[in-house]
Amino acid sequence: MTRPIKRLIAILVLGVVLRLALSVTIYSGDLNNHVAWGNGILRSGFHNAYYHEYPGVMQPTYPPLALYSFTTSVGLYRLLPRLSTVHCPFFPPV
Repeated sequence: MTRPIKRLIAILVLGVVLRLALSVTIYSGDLNNHVAWGNGILRSGFHNAYYHEYPGVMQPTYPPLALYSFTTSVGLYRLLPRLSTVHCPFFPPV
């Protein structure tokens, strides 16, 4: 591998590491909306998701694919602690 390629890879890796380090220190208020929408859709389904009441947060304004991804993320977040205690008993329960 040539020297410029190695330098480019090092810069990209450093950029990813810095991005990940910064992303956990910044909180976005939109996160409350996304989690509330995901929880609401898991409770009542996707039917009329744009017209349901979401107490404390605004109505969804994102396209349907984004709502699917928020719902999937919330579902996986709920599922992971159960899976970790079933398959890996050395993890403490959440």
